[in-house]
Amino acid sequence: MPTRSLATVPRSILRSPLPWAGLGLCLVCCHGDRDELPPLPPRVSAEPPPAGPARPAERLVLAWVGEVRGELDVCGCPTQPLGGFERRAGLLTDLRAEGPPVFHLDAGNLLVEGFATGGRGDAAERARWMLDLSADVGLDAFCPAPGDLRAMGPDLLAEALSARGIAAVSATWLGPDGQPLFAPAVVLERGGVRLGVVGLSAAPRGASPAVPGATRDPVDAARDALATMPADLDLVVALSNLEDDDALRVGREVDGIAALLSVTNGAYGDPQEVGGTALAKAPSRGRYVGVLRVRVASEAGRTLDLSTASALRLPTFDKLSARAHVLELQGDQLPEPDRRSLAQITAGLAETGAGRNLGWYSAVPLGDRYVGDPRTHARVLGYKQEVLREADARLAEADERADAPRHFLSSARCVGCHTEQTARWALTRHTQAWEVLIARGADQDPECVTCHATGFGLAGGWARIGPETVTKFKAVQCEACHGALEGHPQDPTVRPVRPDRGTCLTCHDPANSPDFDYATYLPRATCSVKASERAPVSEGRSADAPPSGR
Repeated sequence: MPTRSLATVPRSILRSPLPWAGLGLCLVCCHGDRDELPPLPPRVSAEPPPAGPARPAERLVLAWVGEVRGELDVCGCPTQPLGGFERRAGLLTDLRAEGPPVFHLDAGNLLVEGFATGGRGDAAERARWMLDLSADVGLDAFCPAPGDLRAMGPDLLAEALSARGIAAVSATWLGPDGQPLFAPAVVLERGGVRLGVVGLSAAPRGASPAVPGATRDPVDAARDALATMPADLDLVVALSNLEDDDALRVGREVDGIAALLSVTNGAYGDPQEVGGTALAKAPSRGRYVGVLRVRVASEAGRTLDLSTASALRLPTFDKLSARAHVLELQGDQLPEPDRRSLAQITAGLAETGAGRNLGWYSAVPLGDRYVGDPRTHARVLGYKQEVLREADARLAEADERADAPRHFLSSARCVGCHTEQTARWALTRHTQAWEVLIARGADQDPECVTCHATGFGLAGGWARIGPETVTKFKAVQCEACHGALEGHPQDPTVRPVRPDRGTCLTCHDPANSPDFDYATYLPRATCSVKASERAPVSEGRSADAPPSGR
């Protein structure tokens, strides 16, 4: 076929943008040796796993968190604060009202490691409060992670969990005698549904002398734990804080686990099927809850079929069923169009869903729509009040000692000699830190006051939140970075501490200041750099902003 010259192509076609694609394709296809396009690769289609032995269908909901790391209240995000036990209780109440039994699980690293107040206060007491709150919201099973054992120790942790009716489960942790520190697997029963849970804890990173014993290979541990489980279970899952590589190995090499539930510190996505196991992650810090709705109609360990669940409109089925359940309790029923839709989906599930375990996943953000659980709200408030009482008593006791610590003086004592530095500090957003709390109604919250004021809860500082102390110590002042300076400058031994990156990270931690960059923030927050010399502010963000949370 001869190639047509561009000179003979009508100008109306040349001006039009659309024909050029076809013209270019024609010229490429018909020129010389390139007269044929290479064949397209075969279409890849995800084939659903084969159906197994059929059994009467059961429905259940798995709701799990992980890597909460001591955060008991709403996070410090200035745009959309999320999380906290009170809101989690609200979500779980809503899930339980839908009808199917709800199993609430925690994948570990719950306690105090890395909590946002920089480790101030009694870590063991805070850990106990975290367990009390977990029991309040109905936590069923907990897989201890290395941080949890460092916080309390295995014996104390196991005793504390048992006293609160929470099952501790880990097939990988071994004590010094080589025996399991916790039950390798547990069976949870609710609403006629029996759920088997295998715990898979990660090995501690590096040398961890505070963590006794050792950990087993998770593949071997999972297989041995499965062998101990009864045969009459409805579903078997693994609860895990393993590293990703080990979780993938379990998915590929261990048969009999329908889903492995874990947590991620970064981005999260839909579950993936690996080997015979669905791997599903919940976001960290307890700001979202991973929710996996399951319809079981085959063997307990058969993988959750995620693709067929979507094709059969299982999400719509669950939503309509939940709504029908609520209306029925109120003496009402679904509108006729919804009843027809529910009946149609039910028929499809009965036919195509036979012999399959189906599941669909969502990460539910804990926003303010879930506020209002009175028991949990009272528990959180009680914790905050106890923190204030204990801090006040601790500081009063320290003042009475012969070696009483130096006191914080406030920036009002610094300005007389350091006028230029104070003027530069006044141009930073550290001076506005207290106003951030007032805007959020968090100015009585010790979790937040710690990083939005100076000297709170520290030796030589203050603990009573009132007009006198707030007026004196509000905002991130000089001594927040340079230390308590009672006696300066008369006493030559009292010298300001030179702050470093660690000083900033006390408050600008990953939980509440995830975008913190020391090199960028420091020039915009320091009192020793002129405003004209400061680094530019990145688009949509002030680099010298105070921590967004506590």
